Amino acid sequence: MVRQRLFAIAQGYEDNNDAATLAKDPAFKIMAGKAPESDGDLASQPTLSRFENRATAKDLRRLCDRLLELYLKTHPGPRKVIVLDMDGTDDPPTAGSNSASSTVITKSTCIIRSWSLTVGTASPWPRCCAQATAILPRGPGGAQKVDPEAAAGLSKALILFRADAGFAVPALYSYLEDQSETRYVIGFITNNRLLAETAPLLSKAQRQYQETGEKQRLFTSFSYQADSWDQPRRIIAKVEYTHLGPISASWSPT
Repeated sequence: MVRQRLFAIAQGYEDNNDAATLAKDPAFKIMAGKAPESDGDLASQPTLSRFENRATAKDLRRLCDRLLELYLKTHPGPRKVIVLDMDGTDDPPTAGSNSASSTVITKSTCIIRSWSLTVGTASPWPRCCAQATAILPRGPGGAQKVDPEAAAGLSKALILFRADAGFAVPALYSYLEDQSETRYVIGFITNNRLLAETAPLLSKAQRQYQETGEKQRLFTSFSYQADSWDQPRRIIAKVEYTHLGPISASWSPT
């Protein structure tokens, strides 16, 4: 069933309802390891749905641990830097499903994906794919909780945690700052204070563009403390200026 589901998604059939047709498809039967004519049909939509929804939090944790074991086995030897790229995919349930109210959708399913990249290697490696259902604020800044344990067995490696503004929460900053040999770069949402701080740099980028006619991309850093933070943190800011004019600046606490 795992192979059937994976190949269906890879071919663009993400909805389990497609299984009603694909269960008899000879090509999909071959991909699932069955004979196209002599073997029976593949799993039906209800069977696949039950299979996907039977996974527990313990199963997901075991999957994460297994992926970490495979990572360590595939990348033996000492490593200087391990990069953790975190991302979340908001997948709101539909009304009437087991994760939603029949009148008001109040819950959102957030898929947290992590990719580990060893500096000097050619490709990323999946660290984990954890699914958590909770009442979360919509958009960036949702109360997403992440526990990156990739430092296990890598005590001499520097861990670099990278994520977008969806992970810009003080609790995560504090957690990462308490970890030894760990650094982080997390996207941050703009506000008037940050715009004022980077206004001189944007003016400089505009002048340089007018002088050279070439796209300008400038960086700066400064200390900043949001009202919800218990301490100041370093902000790295980027501004760009092109023939289209100024491009929205971006910021990352570090």
